[in-house]
Amino acid sequence: MQNSECQIGLVKDVEVRLWRVVTYDMFLTDKRMILIHTKRLKGINSALYWGFLVGAFILISDVEYAGVNGLLIGIPAILIGILIGYSIDRFVTSRRKGKENEIENLGFDKMLEKDKESFDVVYEDIEKIGLHIVMRVRRLDVTSKKLQKTFGLAKEQYEQLSTILPNIPALKGKLES
Repeated sequence: MQNSECQIGLVKDVEVRLWRVVTYDMFLTDKRMILIHTKRLKGINSALYWGFLVGAFILISDVEYAGVNGLLIGIPAILIGILIGYSIDRFVTSRRKGKENEIENLGFDKMLEKDKESFDVVYEDIEKIGLHIVMRVRRLDVTSKKLQKTFGLAKEQYEQLSTILPNIPALKGKLES
């Protein structure tokens, strides 16, 4: 693609569900839709939460076997679990932010080369694109000459795309509601 490509919008954490959930950051430019694989764990991304659960499990099992004395072990176990979880969460978050900054400084073509699960769709190749709500599930359906994908969207993502997509000149006549 040419260097004159201009970014129109960014929609973070768009999901494709196959046998597992794959998340992408969707960059919308004036020429194409670029989906960068983010490797984020949706729903299980809080080590703080898991640290609390481990500590609570230790508390419950200690109280069950040791009675009231188990509280002396269990309550510190919860606090240690939360502290370890918080530390892991901060570490993962800082590494993720560092990688996001590194990727944003690369440029679109280098971002696509960096991960084989990332891909782009040139607007000229799109046959139809549609935003749909089916049984309260919001989704973006993209059909092109090379692929057909359905992306799961949160309410905010759906609203964001419903304002951006109609304003992209290359998608006129291809957008379905």
